[in-house]
Amino acid sequence: MRRKLKVDENGRCYYQLDEALWPLVTNFRGERAYSCSVQTEIDMTEADDFRKKVEKESGTHVSFNSLIVKAVANALEDFPILSGMRTERLDRIICSDPKEIRTVLPIQLGDTVYALVIEKANQKRLIDLSKELNEQIKLAKEGSPTELHHWNKPMFCISNVGTIGHVDSCFGQMGGNLTSGLVICNISKKPAVKGDEIVIRKMMNAILCWDHFAMMANTPIEFLNELKKRLEAPDTWLV
Repeated sequence: MRRKLKVDENGRCYYQLDEALWPLVTNFRGERAYSCSVQTEIDMTEADDFRKKVEKESGTHVSFNSLIVKAVANALEDFPILSGMRTERLDRIICSDPKEIRTVLPIQLGDTVYALVIEKANQKRLIDLSKELNEQIKLAKEGSPTELHHWNKPMFCISNVGTIGHVDSCFGQMGGNLTSGLVICNISKKPAVKGDEIVIRKMMNAILCWDHFAMMANTPIEFLNELKKRLEAPDTWLV
């Protein structure tokens, strides 16, 4: 569901903390965020076929990361609190404008981590988003990555640890002032039930870490369901 957002004196969108959550914040004031996590398994078989089709037709490299960023940004329009951050006021969460979702995708090259930032990701076509990510990766490999001036703004962080090696699950501790973060595991061929048959599909686990001081469980779970829906039917949702 879309949270009812307000705008503060600085023009920032914010969400007023639920009254039910306020005792958690006041009782644990000064402690680190109360991290929880939920996980879902996503069938990426159709997404892989869709990615290859778009890549062939456009001549632009379309990575799984591009698909994931696009699906995440579109789903976040209804869940902006997940791309929020805490500020000096404990009763408010500063959120991304639902029309202008900002995503950040850390990548590791050697021993160095670079942050790929996509502004207004939900407004961009998959092809344009892919070109932007490709260019940022190219600059990082050349040793001149795009400068990052966004850490003081609301954003949604996607960590694709599956690109490093085989991993099916993990648990992350919320860091900084962010209200959530998504961890993507590797894609593996596994037996899965489709209809009444057991078939081999390309499956991927997605884990969402979230700050329980900022929201109840329904928000992250509903978001993951929306993300799963978009990635499993890319011809409908990611065109």
